[in-house]
Amino acid sequence: MVIKRHSRSVDVNKHCCGRCKSKLIEIEVSDSSGSAAGYTPKKARKTSEYALFVKHQTSRVRQCLASERKCKPNEVSQADVMKECGRLWRNEKDARNKASVKVSDDIDMMAGRLTGLSLNRSFTP
Repeated sequence: MVIKRHSRSVDVNKHCCGRCKSKLIEIEVSDSSGSAAGYTPKKARKTSEYALFVKHQTSRVRQCLASERKCKPNEVSQADVMKECGRLWRNEKDARNKASVKVSDDIDMMAGRLTGLSLNRSFTP
């Protein structure tokens, strides 16, 4: 049986089938008719780095914005929190990109120094 939902209002871990009481499985519906013929279980996606960043930073950002505005944390809108999280994410991402470029440049510089070296074959232990 296919239960069509546009949102994830049904928790597959908590709810069960109303008819047979078996476990629910979230599926990919391949055609527009919504038939369950040839269904494939939906694959779990890896959580993005940005989503993890927002998850860990939201409460801290809300506290900081509240202290800046001299108000209670619950008075800070979610839109403002998300804007600030987005700004912090861009700054962190830019810093990471600059750091990776610097490491790459350092490796290129070392490779350039090592190019002219040769091994002395007269070594005897």
